[in-house]
Amino acid sequence: MTQHEKKHGKLFVISAPSGGGKTSLTNCVIAKLSSSIPLEKVATYTSRSPRFNEKNGKDYYFVSRTDFMKKIEDGFFLETTEYNGEFYGSPASIITDLKKGKSLILVADWDGAKKILSLIDNPVLIWIVPPSLDALKERIEMRGTEKPEQIEARIKLAKVELMHERVSKIFNYWVFNDNFERATQEIISIIQKELA
Repeated sequence: MTQHEKKHGKLFVISAPSGGGKTSLTNCVIAKLSSSIPLEKVATYTSRSPRFNEKNGKDYYFVSRTDFMKKIEDGFFLETTEYNGEFYGSPASIITDLKKGKSLILVADWDGAKKILSLIDNPVLIWIVPPSLDALKERIEMRGTEKPEQIEARIKLAKVELMHERVSKIFNYWVFNDNFERATQEIISIIQKELA
């Protein structure tokens, strides 16, 4: 197979409302697939501060708001969104990596996934559905990183995102995260099927 015949990589986008488990599920899926499928997680950029268990360069690249704005000006990002007063962005290098045949997994909010759908050919969009808004609220509270008013703002946004997806159905797959192990296995099955 020549370089020109090399198979184009596939982009998997995992989305959920805040507290829906998208990051935990993605990390678990990558760990379980690491020996059988070469799948790289895209580290996205954010202007927010890291939570206690997050590592710079693994979960996100944490940058100042000024640096984030500079990267926008420089055309560094494929897409950016503002979520709950903070900025998030996916690097434009995704396109180059896909052309090189790399398959990638990206964590994004509903808005980010919608933008990617218009920028990249045939991404596989996986929507993580929480068991309930109460369960979401509980998960966010357990993180212990947000004030009550921030939690309320996240729940309000979650309601909007869930409504958007119910109406527009932009995602290829819906995975119910009422059981973490089962949801992980379902995502793994989707990835294996799509890459077969």
